[in-house]
Amino acid sequence: MKVQSAGSQTNESTQMEVAQSAAPTARPNGAPPMFDTSAHRPSDCRADGARQAWLLPSTINPSFDVPVHYASKPYGSLHADVNNQGVYKDDKGTAYIKQRVRTYPVKYDKGNGTWRVYRPDNSTKYQYPVRTDRSGNWHTHGEVGLAGGWEGDPLASLNKAQHEIMDLRAQIQRLENQKQQLTQQWDQLQRGLIQAIGSPQTTPSLSERQSLMLEIHRLHGQRMSVLNELAALKSKVLGLQRSLGL
Repeated sequence: MKVQSAGSQTNESTQMEVAQSAAPTARPNGAPPMFDTSAHRPSDCRADGARQAWLLPSTINPSFDVPVHYASKPYGSLHADVNNQGVYKDDKGTAYIKQRVRTYPVKYDKGNGTWRVYRPDNSTKYQYPVRTDRSGNWHTHGEVGLAGGWEGDPLASLNKAQHEIMDLRAQIQRLENQKQQLTQQWDQLQRGLIQAIGSPQTTPSLSERQSLMLEIHRLHGQRMSVLNELAALKSKVLGLQRSLGL
């Protein structure tokens, strides 16, 4: 019978501990196929998910059809408005509504009897009319025209569509730039990891490899979110152009 030396047993025990600590439980969907990203710590994954959630398109709730760039961070903490269900106010008294991880500033349009999502930094932007359903979920509606217009006004509907197209094109350009930056960062990390592993003089440690793979996976997830949002926005622009006969 072959007896293993104490050194080899210790080496095998160490390898088993490392393998168990990095053993995959399930490969995350959308992870680069050439890397095992399962060694991410739960806290890292939760933080990464929170960052990516902000990037996801607002069409997660299809009935809330407000562009993502209308969302903004409140000043201080939010407190429920006791007089208006589903409305919150920050420490400056600005009213907001919530959509998943995002908050949208709103103000009440007395002339049309509806809340509107607006851009505090740009009063010329279209203000989206919103209301709650029986379940308390916010959604947009088309039962009013532009602020000061009358319900069913065809000119107001045309202006709204043109404003939406302009907003969507601005979002598309911003996302195209973001996609290019993420792609460049992702490619650089991939090449750096491959070169490091292939060079005996600069072989990274296990923790360094895990850190690199975690960053690659994070960038990959952000890039996929951007690509999905781009596709949705381009489809929406095409639909609006067709409705206007463009």
